[in-house]
Amino acid sequence: MALVPVAAYELDVAWDRASAGGWFTLDVSELDGTDVLAASEIVVPSFSGAYDRLDHDGAIYRTRVERFSFSRGRTRTLASVEGGKATVEVVDPAGLYNPDNPASPLFGQTRDPGRPIRIRARWNATVWPLFYGFVNSIDYRPAGRRSTAVLECDDLFVKLQEPPIIGTMTTTTTGAVIGEILDEIGWSDPVYRDLDLGDAIASFAEATGETAALALIEALLAGEFGLFYVNGAAVAVFEDRHARSTKSVAYTLTDVIPAVGPGSSLDRIANRATFTKTGSTAQTYTDTASADPETGYGLRDAGTVESPYLADDAAAADRARYVVGRRKDPSGPLWALGVEGRTDALLQAVLDLEISDRVAVSEAQTGTDFDGYIERLEHSVDRRRRVHRANYVLSERGAAEFVLDVSELDGTDVLAL
Repeated sequence: MALVPVAAYELDVAWDRASAGGWFTLDVSELDGTDVLAASEIVVPSFSGAYDRLDHDGAIYRTRVERFSFSRGRTRTLASVEGGKATVEVVDPAGLYNPDNPASPLFGQTRDPGRPIRIRARWNATVWPLFYGFVNSIDYRPAGRRSTAVLECDDLFVKLQEPPIIGTMTTTTTGAVIGEILDEIGWSDPVYRDLDLGDAIASFAEATGETAALALIEALLAGEFGLFYVNGAAVAVFEDRHARSTKSVAYTLTDVIPAVGPGSSLDRIANRATFTKTGSTAQTYTDTASADPETGYGLRDAGTVESPYLADDAAAADRARYVVGRRKDPSGPLWALGVEGRTDALLQAVLDLEISDRVAVSEAQTGTDFDGYIERLEHSVDRRRRVHRANYVLSERGAAEFVLDVSELDGTDVLAL
C-alpha cells in the first residue's frame, strides 16, 4: 500500500502585534485630542515571537494543533466574494492560550484578540501560504490533558469594514480606486496587492467615511463584473472580467475524484437583465428564446442594477447581455468537487489551487467532463487522520471566450473591433 504524502504545517500568531483595539477608522478616529488619525500601514509581521508558533514544544506550555480549516470565495458566479474564515483547534493542557490564566506568558494578549495569524504548509522543500488573517475570538475549553483553545479568524475582509475617506477621483480606473481604498485601510504594501486596471471611470465621487470599504468595492464591481478576493499569501487581488479568458488549465484531474457533483436548476436562470448608468436610460436585454413561455423557461428577471461607474448606455446594454448570456441556461457550477491529497500529485494540487484558477476534470465512471474556474475553496486538515482535504465550488468555462484586443484566432494577431 502506497504511503499517503504528509505536509508539515506551520500555524503562527503574532501575539505582540497591535490588537483589535488598536485598529482605528482612518481619518475619523481621535486619540487624546481633536486631530484625527492619518492613514498608517498595516505591516505583515515576521511571526518570530517566542510563542508565535501554535505548535509549541515548551517545557511547560507544550501545545499541539489538532485540526484546522479555512474557506474563502463565493457560492455562485457574478456574486460578491465572502470574507475568508479559519478555525484552529489547539490542544493546550497548561492553558497558554487561556485568556483567564494570569500565569500564562501571553496573559493580556490572548484577552485582546485581533492578532495576525497565518497558516502555511511545507512539503518537498516548498512553502505554500494557505491563509492569512486576524484572530477574531479565542474560546478556551478546559478538559484536563485534553484542554483545547479554539481560535476563530477572519481574513483581510474584516479590515474592509472600515469606512474610508477618499477625495473625488477623475479619469481613473476600477483598479486605481480599489488601490486607493486599500491605501486608506493601511493595506498599502505593493507586495500584498495585485490589481488589474479594470474599466475606465470618468469620476469616483468622494467617500465621506460613512460607507464601508468593502461596500465601495462591491459597488465598483456591480457593473464591472471583476473579482476581488484575498489569497492565501495575504495578497489583495482584483481581476477584471476579462482575466479568466486568458488563463490556461492549472490542473487536470483524471479518474481520481468520484465526488464531482454537476447539476442544473431552474432557480439559477435569468433571461432578462436591466442595467442603468446613473442619470441615463435603462438598458434591458432579454433572451427571447429562453423567455418564451411555450418553448423556453418563461421570463425570469435578474433585476436592475444602477451604477455611476458604467461608461455610457452602450456599456449598460453590454452588461445586460453579459448577465443573460451567463444565466439563460439552467446548468450550474460543480457544487461538490472534493479532493484528498492522497498522492503526491493530488497533494500538490490541493496546496497550489487558488480562487479563480482554471481546472479540468475528467471522471469516466460517471461521465463527468468539465473545464472551469474555482469560485470557492474549503480546506480541512485533521492531524490525526494525516489527510488534507479540499472542497471546491467551480463555475463552468464558456464554450468560446474571446476578449477584444486579447484573444487570438489561429495566429498571433489579437482580435480587434
